[in-house]
Amino acid sequence: MAELVYACVSEAHSVRIGSSSLPMPIMDMPYVVRYAATKTFWFFVRPARKLYRFLRRPLLRGANVAVFNEDKVLLVRPTYGRRLWTFPGGRTSRNETYEDAAIREVQEETGIKLSALKFICDHETTKDATRNIIRAFASQTDSIELEVDGIEIKEAGWFSLNDLPQDLNPRVSEALALYEKLKSEQ
Repeated sequence: MAELVYACVSEAHSVRIGSSSLPMPIMDMPYVVRYAATKTFWFFVRPARKLYRFLRRPLLRGANVAVFNEDKVLLVRPTYGRRLWTFPGGRTSRNETYEDAAIREVQEETGIKLSALKFICDHETTKDATRNIIRAFASQTDSIELEVDGIEIKEAGWFSLNDLPQDLNPRVSEALALYEKLKSEQ
């Protein structure tokens, strides 16, 4: 089974699972403040963003990365949306390339620093009158240590390609199949 890194509090031991083992009240104070601030912010901003996207119909760009370590792939479970296991990734900044965004997002979400990326495919979707283009990449790493903040990513783990979780984003299976096809053609 996969080894998961949780960004939550263990109720049985009252310590945070992960990189720190400080008592719960000390560790959770900044987390509670960050969590409340995030929830409050999106309560007010989400309706305005939806109206803006309906009126302007912008193009959003994003990138995600299938990070491999030997025969395992890194998957993350976000704290938002449908909370399905997916590849680490996110939106690109205004003048940022897909590659730079992919490397930055993997480091922000998991603490892993990548250098080389291999293009897999582009996914295009439309939601709330907004076109989204997500570019998928693949990369190898020797690092297996993960750092999850708990605000954006709930948990992360290394999964065998033969033992992927049941609640998996469908795009992950598509990208992995395309990656295997590209690998076999070389």
